[in-house]
Amino acid sequence: MNEEFEGKLISVEDEDGNQFELEFIGSMEMDGREYCLLLPTDMEEDDEDFGYIILERTEDDGEEIYLSIDDENHLNSVYDSFMALLYDEDVDSE
Repeated sequence: MNEEFEGKLISVEDEDGNQFELEFIGSMEMDGREYCLLLPTDMEEDDEDFGYIILERTEDDGEEIYLSIDDENHLNSVYDSFMALLYDEDVDSE
């Protein structure tokens, strides 16, 4: 997993115009696309909605664009790949 931007904060806007700040955890390439693993910075860890957010990262005219993954099966596949990478890194660091 690429951790080059680990800890970087990004701001995203949803379709309703709400702004969210997310912490970059890591990224990986899968099937020729780049995916980012993020955590919300404005929630407590015990909040029922707290959890990883996975977005596809693309560029348009040099500007980073983060897109949601609408296909649930594809999202689950990307999530499983991220979890495998995180688990492998935890095992390697012991």
